[in-house]
Amino acid sequence: MVQMTCPDWFELVSAAADDQVLAAERARLDAHLASCSSCRALLHEFEQERRRRRMAPPVDHGDLMARVLEERAQVPPGRSAARQLARRGALALVAIVAVAVGFAATPGRDRPPATTTPLAQPEVLIDADGRSFDLADVEVAAGTTVEWRNTGSSTHHLVRRLGAAVVADDLEPGAIESATFSEPGTYEFFCTIHEGMTGTVTVDA
Repeated sequence: MVQMTCPDWFELVSAAADDQVLAAERARLDAHLASCSSCRALLHEFEQERRRRRMAPPVDHGDLMARVLEERAQVPPGRSAARQLARRGALALVAIVAVAVGFAATPGRDRPPATTTPLAQPEVLIDADGRSFDLADVEVAAGTTVEWRNTGSSTHHLVRRLGAAVVADDLEPGAIESATFSEPGTYEFFCTIHEGMTGTVTVDA
């Protein structure tokens, strides 16, 4: 990832790579890019990443459906009935998204495939619906897995600052992204397309 020296321009650069800027915003960005090599490099990196995803081969999910059914048959002790229903619904969603990924990755399609997460049930699920996260600030224990799920109809560009690493992914409708937080601290996440879509994950020691 290019070291960003103009943080105020990060969101607009990312949106431009996704073709999500208005003409007036693009003109303002172009004027800035003319004098900022760092932002030009960042825009190039975002555009290259989108091209790589568009040309990625179909994902082989192997025995995913069999594993989903096996997970559904297991009932860990101490879980309430409501918790089990939520768990099974999430597993079914993973299977549906996996089928959609395989369909979207067929030759001739120019949209990048949505990415899915491992089958393990997260302790925290954050839904992106419309232009907000249903859980903007969460506090978890070390080792917790957090999922971000797009339950709306608009694509988001989800950025997560995981310590020294910055992870950015397109979160298309129905797609899920996850991260496991092992080290205590406060970690930021946000959508670069929609202003105000921000949040934090605070990991306790």
